[in-house]
Amino acid sequence: GKEVWKRVELPSPIAHILFDERGMLVATAEKRQEDIQKSKSGGGGLIGNLKKSSAGKKNRATLMCLDMATGAEKWNSDVDLKGDLLAYKLNGKKLILATETDRGTNYISIVDLDAGKSITKKPLEIKGTVQDLQIVPQGVYFRTTDQINILDLETGDKTWKKGFAVKQC
Repeated sequence: GKEVWKRVELPSPIAHILFDERGMLVATAEKRQEDIQKSKSGGGGLIGNLKKSSAGKKNRATLMCLDMATGAEKWNSDVDLKGDLLAYKLNGKKLILATETDRGTNYISIVDLDAGKSITKKPLEIKGTVQDLQIVPQGVYFRTTDQINILDLETGDKTWKKGFAVKQC
């Protein structure tokens, strides 16, 4: 009954945990319960509306790696997670993340797990909701409700600038 880990402060609730040889990868949610409550309340008038909109825009999603034995933070990434995690694929030292904000905007990020750094520098905005992520010889194939494309795993660049438009795919 004795704690063996030191407690870790998180910016928002845990959304996903992935165990890897590097440690425990923890992705947190876009919003805390307090943010959701503030965005629903806040009173009337200009100040109340400003408080509501600013609470709704906060993005607290983060990705960190914790040591499995001690719980110590190995890295708290510079990865700018935009929204909540929808899907992920692990490919060697790379983690591909598909996220969606509560406003419905979707993104893909590629993370170097050894360094805890984003390969894509900033999340790549994509059209539609991610339906499928696959590792293919050319990189990361993704299919959304609106498009199909492939991202280069080393640079995050799209193979086709606009992708292929799809309907009900």
